[in-house]
Amino acid sequence: DRSAPQHALPFEHVLDAVASHAAGPLGADALRARLPADDVAWVEGELAVVAEGLAVLRRGDQYDVRGVPEIRGALSRLRVEGSVLETAELAAVRTTLVAGREVAQEVERQREACPRVALLRAEPADRAIERMLELAVGDDNELLDSASPALAAARRDVHAARDRLIRRLEQLLREADTSAVPGGARVTVRGGRYV
Repeated sequence: DRSAPQHALPFEHVLDAVASHAAGPLGADALRARLPADDVAWVEGELAVVAEGLAVLRRGDQYDVRGVPEIRGALSRLRVEGSVLETAELAAVRTTLVAGREVAQEVERQREACPRVALLRAEPADRAIERMLELAVGDDNELLDSASPALAAARRDVHAARDRLIRRLEQLLREADTSAVPGGARVTVRGGRYV
């Protein structure tokens, strides 16, 4: 009886096998969330998309797609007025925007060979948002002075105040009893404290 194979592979195992080839955890999660379908026309359409992708691989080409970080929680918080994101979350959003643009470019590059895949292409976000995030957050997730003129000015003011404080403390050291302070002693900052 062909309708009930004796050695059928459980659907979850198939999904896990396919998900192990996903570019990142979000893609793997999306694959694992798939459900069996019995709409023959829909299944045939999906298999036609897969066949186009396989044809790309068979001719020695590939889709250059990077995984993206999890940003759903951060995006959900942004729905609340007045919410802000941490710099690491902003960097993750930037990474996701870059990946989205790159995927759109890849799909466009393969448009002629893969017209069904091309129908899945979504328009990437405005590049201006990506540029703003590049100016605001460094590769090490540090908020950059270029994030805003006010931030740059505030950081300059903090550095200037710290330099004035160090000069004043060094002046007090020079004026102190020379037997209590070693010659050439200087004030430095260690662990956020002046020593």
